Amino acid sequence: MVYDYIFSPISLKIFKNKINELIEKKIFNNINSELLMKQIFSKLNYIGYTPSHKGTLYLAECIFLVYNNISYGENLRQKVYPILAQKHNKNLNNIKCSITSATNIMYCQCPQNLLKDFFNFCYDCKPTTKQVIYTILNNLL
Repeated sequence: MVYDYIFSPISLKIFKNKINELIEKKIFNNINSELLMKQIFSKLNYIGYTPSHKGTLYLAECIFLVYNNISYGENLRQKVYPILAQKHNKNLNNIKCSITSATNIMYCQCPQNLLKDFFNFCYDCKPTTKQVIYTILNNLL
C-alpha cells in the first residue's frame, strides 16, 4: 500500500519525519481498530450473541470488514467470507454455517421485543446476516 510519497533528493531529517508520521498513523489506526471491535462485540452482546461462539467472532469480523469497505456488504459470500476463511483456515461454508448457528442461538435467547426494537421490525422474525451487519453499522455511526 502507498501511504505517502517523497521526492528525491531528500534530506535525512525529512525522511525520518516521514517515517515517524507513518508509524504514528499505523499506531493510531490500530487503536481505532481495537476500539471499533470492542464496540462491535458490545452491540452483538447486547442483542444476545454468545461471545464464546466462533460464529460471533466471524460475524464481528464481517462487520469490521464491511465497515472498512462498504462494498463488501453487497456479496458476503464472494468478498467477506473468503477473507475470513483464509484468515481462520476454514472453508466458506464453515464460516457461513458458524455465523448462522450463532444467529440462531441469539434469536432463541434474546427477548423478542428487544430484537424488534433493535432491528425496527414490525413483527417477530430472525434477522439475516446482512440485517445484523447493517443495523450494527448504523448504530456505530
